[in-house]
Amino acid sequence: SVVSLRRKSPISRNRPEFVVYRDLIQGAKNINMECVTEVHPSWLSTILKPIATFSSPLEDPEPAYDPKSDMSYCWVHPTVGKHDWSLPICQVEAKDKSTRCKAFLIALLRGKVYPELRALFGPVPEYSAIGTSSHPGVIMALFTLEKFNV
Repeated sequence: SVVSLRRKSPISRNRPEFVVYRDLIQGAKNINMECVTEVHPSWLSTILKPIATFSSPLEDPEPAYDPKSDMSYCWVHPTVGKHDWSLPICQVEAKDKSTRCKAFLIALLRGKVYPELRALFGPVPEYSAIGTSSHPGVIMALFTLEKFNV
């Protein structure tokens, strides 16, 4: 049988990707959900965090440093349950030193930390290339940031 929303349900027009329901009612053709509420995808990783498994940081979208909070964030792919149900990717605080340092360095080079410095740098490498860059300045900057656990 197919589980569906009743046609008269106010949220049936929106066709939400995720819902929570109170009851399942056997109809003539389908099983219908009753007392249904839409769950926004961005809520899932927060609600299910205690039981979710998070992937390593994704490179696309690239991690980023936020100067206002002085934190680096990255995107991860969470899964839940023994069947690894896939949830939408979400942004979390970057925990590993390498990701934090690369995100900070990119923000620094792009002028997001100190806008005055942007004029001093030439083309800024993409995030995915920063860890493999052979430019001596990039190598030294990453080494120093990681050494001092920035």
